[in-house]
Amino acid sequence: MKLQEKYIKRIKELKKKYPDERGAVIEALLTAQEQAGFIGSGAIEEISEILSVSQEQIIDALTFYSSFRTKSPGRFHIQICTGISCMLSGPGNLSGLLKEKLEKKIKEKGNRDKITIEKINCFGNCDKAPVLKINGKVVNAVDPDKLIELMENKL
Repeated sequence: MKLQEKYIKRIKELKKKYPDERGAVIEALLTAQEQAGFIGSGAIEEISEILSVSQEQIIDALTFYSSFRTKSPGRFHIQICTGISCMLSGPGNLSGLLKEKLEKKIKEKGNRDKITIEKINCFGNCDKAPVLKINGKVVNAVDPDKLIELMENKL
C-alpha cells in the first residue's frame, strides 16, 4: 500500500527536524502506520526513498519495536499489558482467558478476523492494573468479564 500524500508530506517535514535522516525513521514509521493501522512494503519503500535510508534500516526499526505492525489489525485491536504490575494485579494469562471466552462468540458469528490481540510491555498505568487498550482507548482494572461486557454488542 502506497502512502497518501498527506503522510508523505509529514514525513518530509520530519526529515527536516533531524541532522541525520536516520533519526526520523521511528517517527516516519509511526506516521505511516496511522494511514491503515499497519506498515506495508509500499510504505517501507517510500520512507526509504524520502529519508535516503536503506530499506534494511527501515525494516530493522520496524521489526525491533513491538508497537509497529506489518499486518492489518482486526476491527477490534486489543493490546494487553504484560508488565509486572498488570501480571500481578489480575489474571496471569489475560490474553489466554480472553481468547478462550471470545472463541465461541467468534465462531458463532463467523468473524474471526475482527479481533487482534497483542501483548505490550507496559502502558505506564501500573496503579490501575491490569490495563489494556481497545482501539487505542485505555481500559483500567480490567478482567475478562469486563472486557466481554465492553465488546459483547460489537461482535
